[in-house]
Amino acid sequence: MNDDRFHAASPTAARAATNWRKRTLVIVVLVAGLAAGSYAFFARQQPPGEETLKRATQALLDEDYNAAERHANLVLDIHPQSGRALMIAGEAAAKLRRYGDAVNYYGLIPEQDPAAPLGLAAAADILLKSGQLADAAARLRRLVLIDPADQRAARQMAFVLDISGQRWAAERYLFQLVRTGNANLDELLLLGDRRTLLTLPHNEEVDNSRSSVDPFVVLAIAKQAVRRQEWDVAEPLLQELIVNSPKLVEAHAQLGILRQESSPLPAWQAWQAALPSEADRHPDIWVVRGNLAAQTGNMQTAARCYYESLRLDPNHRQANYLLGQTLTALDRSSEAAPFFARSEVMQQLEQVLFEIYHAADRTADPDLLRRAAELSTSVGRYWEGYEWANHAVAAGADLSWATPFVEQTKVALNTIPPRTHRPATPVSDINLSDYPLPQSDATNPSEGRRPSLANSTATITFADVTKTAGINFTYFNGGNATQETKKMYEFTGGGIAVLDYDSDGWPDIYFTQGCTWPPVAGQTEYLDRLYRNRGDGTFEDVTTAAGIVEDRFSQGVTAGDYNNDGHTDLFVANIGRNHLYKNNGDGTFSDVDDSIATQDEAWSTSCAIADFNGDGHPDIYAVNYLTAADIYDVECEFPSGYRGLCPPQRFEGQQDRLFLGTGDGQFRDATDETGIGVPHGKGLGLLVADFTGNQRLDIFVANDGVANFFFRNTTPTDSQKLHFTEQGLASGTALNFEGVAEAGMGIACGDVNGDGQLDLFVTNYYQESNTLYLGRGAGFFEDATRRAGLHIVSLPFLGFGTQFLDADLDGDLDLVIANGHVDNPPGDPKPYHMRPQLFRNDGTGRFQESAAESLGPYFEASHLGRALAKIDFDGDGLEDILVSHLDAPVVLLKNTTPRPGNSLTLRLRATGSPIDALGTTVMLTAGKQTWQRQLTAGDGYQASNERQLVFGLGRHSTIDRLQIHWPSGHEQVFTDVAVGHTLEITEGETPHPIVRKRPATETAE
Repeated sequence: MNDDRFHAASPTAARAATNWRKRTLVIVVLVAGLAAGSYAFFARQQPPGEETLKRATQALLDEDYNAAERHANLVLDIHPQSGRALMIAGEAAAKLRRYGDAVNYYGLIPEQDPAAPLGLAAAADILLKSGQLADAAARLRRLVLIDPADQRAARQMAFVLDISGQRWAAERYLFQLVRTGNANLDELLLLGDRRTLLTLPHNEEVDNSRSSVDPFVVLAIAKQAVRRQEWDVAEPLLQELIVNSPKLVEAHAQLGILRQESSPLPAWQAWQAALPSEADRHPDIWVVRGNLAAQTGNMQTAARCYYESLRLDPNHRQANYLLGQTLTALDRSSEAAPFFARSEVMQQLEQVLFEIYHAADRTADPDLLRRAAELSTSVGRYWEGYEWANHAVAAGADLSWATPFVEQTKVALNTIPPRTHRPATPVSDINLSDYPLPQSDATNPSEGRRPSLANSTATITFADVTKTAGINFTYFNGGNATQETKKMYEFTGGGIAVLDYDSDGWPDIYFTQGCTWPPVAGQTEYLDRLYRNRGDGTFEDVTTAAGIVEDRFSQGVTAGDYNNDGHTDLFVANIGRNHLYKNNGDGTFSDVDDSIATQDEAWSTSCAIADFNGDGHPDIYAVNYLTAADIYDVECEFPSGYRGLCPPQRFEGQQDRLFLGTGDGQFRDATDETGIGVPHGKGLGLLVADFTGNQRLDIFVANDGVANFFFRNTTPTDSQKLHFTEQGLASGTALNFEGVAEAGMGIACGDVNGDGQLDLFVTNYYQESNTLYLGRGAGFFEDATRRAGLHIVSLPFLGFGTQFLDADLDGDLDLVIANGHVDNPPGDPKPYHMRPQLFRNDGTGRFQESAAESLGPYFEASHLGRALAKIDFDGDGLEDILVSHLDAPVVLLKNTTPRPGNSLTLRLRATGSPIDALGTTVMLTAGKQTWQRQLTAGDGYQASNERQLVFGLGRHSTIDRLQIHWPSGHEQVFTDVAVGHTLEITEGETPHPIVRKRPATETAE
């Protein structure tokens, strides 16, 4: 969950493309006092003695503009370069509303004439009011060259460049205002945060002629379209700009940003060939070049490009982040660390500036002003820190810090003239000039990927069979979820675990439940439920018979065999004390949560049972969310007066917990000693897998509004002294492609492009893109969301549970997402209920959203989706879906895809490691095709999938080779394996078809 960032309602791409001319031609720009300055000039000057010029001046002062122009032209007949005569003629023409003539008069004033600055300023004023931003900027640029101390011109220039989307060019003028003490609070904010985008006013009634459109105006509209991801609007505008204004570098930069993850090689080559020489002085151009190099595996070239970007702009947060990633991939981790640190501090600064920008009174919170000052100074931006402290003093903030800060910083400014003190930037401590520059014949990043195996044309469909299956469960969130959520605990919803609790071969289901707040021990109205699969497509509620009485406010749940006795146990994450239920093997469970030492009253969301230290005894990881004294009671008031759900930024994150199994059924808290004790986590989703191939399980946590965690298991090979190293930034999974933390919720894990590496998909907040992190091996990832076609389509949604599954069994992992917002303020245009989404993989790791009407009625309707888990409840080889909702019953969606491909399902039992076999990797080969899957845990948002591997095989009817890499290091290979059924494989033994117990009227498989 996160607060909205710089997003305004945008027209559809079609409407924007039709009406863009209407939105461009009239721009109202108010520049106070610009014209008044011209009259002041004439009031102070005496005419040079020529009577005609005197009469012209008097006529102007008498507001007889026709006479003033006539007399001025008589002077110009004799002295065509008379500055005063040209000024009088220009002023007169402007007052007569002949603006073109006025600009022409002003333009004839020689630059060495004393009147030149006023003429340039007056011409710029007219041009701004008429929407001719580029021509206005040309006059203002000349004006600044004539008089560098003209702060009014600097302010106008910064405004023109900023409103036309040229923030990099505007920063020079914004800094001039800051350095001279003339910057207002808005300008200080604009200089500090490049994400803030000024938007053009527009008039729907203006002329439709494209030929009269100013290039700066077109650029502004194109950049706004890029920000809104309206590519079909932005690209033709940028292409035309590059043809008509080839030296407008920002247009080249924006086209590169637009193309950087989806265009074929010829388009890249054309973009590079069209760059003017001035492009080398724009940091975004270098970032785009670096991204292309990174995509094609040229990591040294990528590092060189990011380095060149930072030499131009050491405050480019994305370049700092990406250079850190690239240096890490080049085994230069120690040099990468300062770049990650700078990127992280800059993100904190941007968040503070965002909060100031959106505050009703921007100087009301002295703590925010202090943080802005201190963070600015910490990254070497002393001038900005100095100005923030000055604003704090002016606002009457606590002078115990502000006044000394001002005085100390003032001393430093005497010796630090640039915007950024270079010794405070990591780019000053590294030299990458020996790395190669990019070449124009770079490899196409999409080459070498396999085509879809089955070329399946089957329509993926799902049917809601919840009622016929006998499942009747609705999560209660403690409030009125149908209408709104008010308290923090009301938005998260309940979890789902799939397990075979009675070992009959059929997957059963556990649902967690909320309750009225505050929870009361012993209440029986709202309890978690366990449903047993009868094996005939129906389920029965066996909660009471199983002895489970979970009466707390439950969130996520995981299934796993914590004591290796062959019976799957349950761990329930609660708001309050968590619960561990031991499976007794006779259809019942025992509450053994007392076996977990030092459990606190935390807000746990997702969880997993897995052996992290390799000692053979499974451990427990609990993801925790937020903490505060009033966390469960407070409602935040918004500017509209509405009181409701608070943003997570208001609260501190709560520390996750790791409990190590001791082998005697007990667990001890090992959070701090193992490296898990990392601050600032606000966890919602969890995924446990071996991402590095070292037979050790790593941990990925999706955090809400702060950087995600990637805990790499760095336990020495010859040791069981467990140790994790948090490497979210270094791994590339902490932030998105732009180096920004998002509001992570759900997680899907699998190999989507067939390269043998695990990939991660994370769902995020409304108007934040979901994020696909492609695995690059050794625990490194890259954000490939745009290239995969998953960026734009996710913006109108708020995602929760998500999973990869091969819905049509064509051999490629597809993607399903449960969506739904977290609150519903009155009058808010954002949707509350949202439809789910299913994306079909084309076989190259690119996804296409399936039409809702083709998938089935559930996908056509809108819901408040939360947890999502995979289950093959009827054993037909097609994976089905379970989805929980905040305000409606859970659904069981049967996969009814007609004519799917062949499949093979594997259930694994380890003997050289814990029986659940987590981290086991299986490779199948059929013909020229290879598939790789790994058995993982955590399973995303408050969910636990059926613990099996399902391989879609397309048209293949036989597996040539099946290779298993067990966590123990043991390997097994089987050949000529038949498909179309479920195999159970115990480590060291021969595979055999699973035997499912069925009702008496059916036969076993």
